[in-house]
Formats: sequence, C-alpha cells, structure tokens
Amino acid sequence: MSAQVSTPIVELDAVSKRFGTHQALHEVSLTVAPGSTVGVVGESGSGKSTLARIVAGLERPDSGRVLVGGRPLPRGGRRLREARRGIGFVFQDPYASLDPRFTVEQIVGEPLRAHGLWREGGRERVLELLDAVGMGGVSPDSYPGEFSGGQRQRLCVARALAARPDLVICDEPTSALDVSVQAQILNLLQDLQDSLQVSYLFITHDLNVVRRIADEVVVVRDGRVREQGSARRVIGEPRDPYTRALLDAMPGRALLDGGGSGGTAATGPVPAPGASPAGNPVGKPAEERAGEPVVQPVGKPVEEPDGKPAGTAAL
Repeated sequence: MSAQVSTPIVELDAVSKRFGTHQALHEVSLTVAPGSTVGVVGESGSGKSTLARIVAGLERPDSGRVLVGGRPLPRGGRRLREARRGIGFVFQDPYASLDPRFTVEQIVGEPLRAHGLWREGGRERVLELLDAVGMGGVSPDSYPGEFSGGQRQRLCVARALAARPDLVICDEPTSALDVSVQAQILNLLQDLQDSLQVSYLFITHDLNVVRRIADEVVVVRDGRVREQGSARRVIGEPRDPYTRALLDAMPGRALLDGGGSGGTAATGPVPAPGASPAGNPVGKPAEERAGEPVVQPVGKPVEEPDGKPAGTAAL
C-alpha cells in the first residue's frame, strides 16, 4: 500500500521582509503539516512575530512564496478574507486581547460574525466552544473582567477555534501566565489538537515550552533560520551555537552531562548571524534537575486556581 502525502497546511519558501533598513526576515522556509505543531523559537527582535503576521496575511513578504493549503496566499480582497477563515490567532496577553466592553458571547463569536457564519447556529457554537475549553459553566453574557488570566486565555483559544480553522497561530500564548497556568493551557492546546487535528504555528522564546508541545522546531536569529528539524533532535542534539546558547539559558536544566558523551558546552560569545554554524552535533542532554516544575501529562484533569475544572470536549 502506497503512503498518501498530505498537502501542508502552510508552506513558506524563501520568504524575506524588510522594514526600512531593517531586514526582519531573510529567506525563511518552513512547512506546517496537518495536525502538527511547529515551534518558532528566538529572542525578542528575531523576526518571529513578523513571520506569524505574514502567515496570517497581515503583512506581505517582499519576496518568496506563502502557500496555504497548497495555494498561494491571496494578496487582498475577498479571497484573502476567505483564506483567513482557515487561520485562528491566540495572542500573548489575554488582558489586552479581549475587549472589556464585549460579552463572552461577542468575543468567542467574533470570527463567526466576521465570516458570515453567525446565523448557522452561532450561539450554540459559542456554548460548544466554551465547553471545549473547560468553561462550560460560564454565562455567555459575562464579561472578561470577571475571569483570571488563565480563564481569559481559554476564551482566546475558543475564539481562535470558532470558525473551525486548519491552523492556529499561537504568539507567545503562555508567556504572560503563571507557570502552573501555563501547563494547563499547554494541556488544553494538546487535547484540542488531538480531537480536532488542528495545526499550530507556535511562536515562543521558551525552549521548555517547545520541548513540551512541538513536533518540529525552527530557531531564528536576526531574521535568519539558524537551525530546524524535529524537536527531539534540535533540543537533544543542537548543531548551532545559538541553539546551544538558548538551551544553556533554560531555567533548571543543564544542557550537557558530565559523562563521556564527547560533547562540550558552548563557551564565549554567540557567533554573529552571518557566521557558519558548528557542523558537529553535541552530546546528549543531561537529565532533568530534580527541582524543575512538574507538568501534568496531557489528558489528565487539571484545575484553575479557583477550583473550576478545565476539561475539553470534541468540537
């Protein structure tokens, strides 16, 4: 039996973008497969958010190709709006990204109204989404100010999924949350992916998060891809000095063991963006330190600090 090759949800081919004299992206290529998570990692100013905005059609690249579902992303007009229906967005700050004047129903149902889908059972869809993100007991007539940061981010996830997108762009969705709540949101995203087969483009600076959720990793610095590959390979056997420096900075984790692995930790300054990466992979990473926060496995029930359950349901 021959294996079927699925069309990528998103494909970037040598995408570049300049703002004035600043080269935000330089010939970046990546692929997001159906039902997978691609983590884009880098420090502030590396070009991660510009990449996300280009995928969402909010910015146009200067050169290169952006394919969504195997087709070029339209440049504007009705066809671009139709393409955006297949892309959801979860932003970094759940306080800034929710209009305090809107009710929960208005917030979660916003994509349905924007794409002319509200008449097709909009209120029922909102209730379904609230149940799916663990907020089934919440009144659709309540307001964001009544909820914690983690609960607000659950509303953001529900909104991102409202129009049944194939791709959700998660732009630092856990960085503004407490560590315990971060784990709950990551659990939720993984459970939803398992049930819906939605793909994620996950923008972050945190390799701990990438290790937890991503299938593939793209490491960017100053708009250039420094390393990419499977999450297990990139985190376990990084080949670029910049990736190793990011791993060294992970709290509560030693990059390399002290045994006979043959590897040595990166020392000295991180090479400039134009420098050639080291060709030899380093040794295996050390075991987790005992003091690192424990993250609950996906699928087990978790609770918000206020005691409300955080279950998921099929959409």
